Amino acid sequence: MVVRKGLVIAIAVAVVSCAVLLVAGCTTTTSTTTTKGIAGITTIKAGELQIGSDTSFPPFETLEGDKVTGFDVDLMTAIGKKMGYKVVFVTANFDGLIPSLKSKKFDGVATAMTITADRKKEIAFSDPYIDSDQSLTVKTNSGIKSTKDLSGKAIGAQTGTTGEKWAQENLMSIAKDKAIKSYPTATEAFTALQAGQIDAIINDYPVSAFIVKDKPELSLVEKISTNEKYGFAFRKSDTKLVAEVNKALKALKDNGEYDKIFEKWFGKKK
Repeated sequence: MVVRKGLVIAIAVAVVSCAVLLVAGCTTTTSTTTTKGIAGITTIKAGELQIGSDTSFPPFETLEGDKVTGFDVDLMTAIGKKMGYKVVFVTANFDGLIPSLKSKKFDGVATAMTITADRKKEIAFSDPYIDSDQSLTVKTNSGIKSTKDLSGKAIGAQTGTTGEKWAQENLMSIAKDKAIKSYPTATEAFTALQAGQIDAIINDYPVSAFIVKDKPELSLVEKISTNEKYGFAFRKSDTKLVAEVNKALKALKDNGEYDKIFEKWFGKKK
């Protein structure tokens, strides 16, 4: 059999090339890529952002069966997608979120959390993503029209929130027993109000407005101006992650996707 010289050379080159690859342990970059996500960002699970949230705070985050839904959920999911991450929500009580974040049980927190100077001593925040205020909610026909009518009344709020802090600073001296009754979740506070265990709730305005919408027995009677802003929370050491979240959030605002998510939960901006 006649073997062409060119074919012999080609085979020899191929054999040598394969031998070099085997010795070096090389393959193509696409088949050897095992890290997921953005370089310089370390998450609990590669390619995934595990986000802590108090999922009893509609319309920002709430459980429908075993599914987490809400404005924060949709927005953080869109941010994660923009960054190339799958977002997984982990339910926890609000007052335990910051300690759990600091102990690395989550990669971040999305839970309608107000940016405050005290919190910034412990954690880092993203750029603000929505404005908020506080509010007063009472039973309909209670006769209570504003915080001026709360003398001797039982006042409730959610533990660890800016609503609780505002009530303690501004209403404790006139409240029943000179105390603010605190509840682990906003849902429990509103249930207590419906049951007559308390007379009023101080809570974030957009949340209270959403809750009373379908509860004619409750009325939001006063919007309390506090000029609060919500931010997503991260560990102070995760500067790269915060920067990338801010970059993705800006992109969503610029391309109109943020507005679509906002309108889904709150209607068109006024």
